[in-house]
Amino acid sequence: MLFDKWLFGTDAEHTGYIAGCEDGIVTAGGEPAGREVCLLSTDTLSVQYVTQSLQNGHYLFMGLDPNREYLLIARDCLKQYEPIAYDYIKPANDKTVAEQVELWNSWQAE
Repeated sequence: MLFDKWLFGTDAEHTGYIAGCEDGIVTAGGEPAGREVCLLSTDTLSVQYVTQSLQNGHYLFMGLDPNREYLLIARDCLKQYEPIAYDYIKPANDKTVAEQVELWNSWQAE
């Protein structure tokens, strides 16, 4: 994740996040992989945010409105695998912004 996500609100309306963890990490050929991950509005299908997953497959989108729904697409830049998509994802809001950053930092060492 690039911390340009801090440009987006972290007020009460924008405390949601979508995290690639556990069985939701990015994989290629069954192995964790660093790939482009896009988040689109389900209303307009316009790209809202783009990030890169870590080599261990984890990714994090922060500063999201937990009342909105998103379409997530992970693409293989090597063009070996078809993209994966998850539709109508509602951001979680069970962690503070500090806890979200802590989660991201914990993935750096993996």
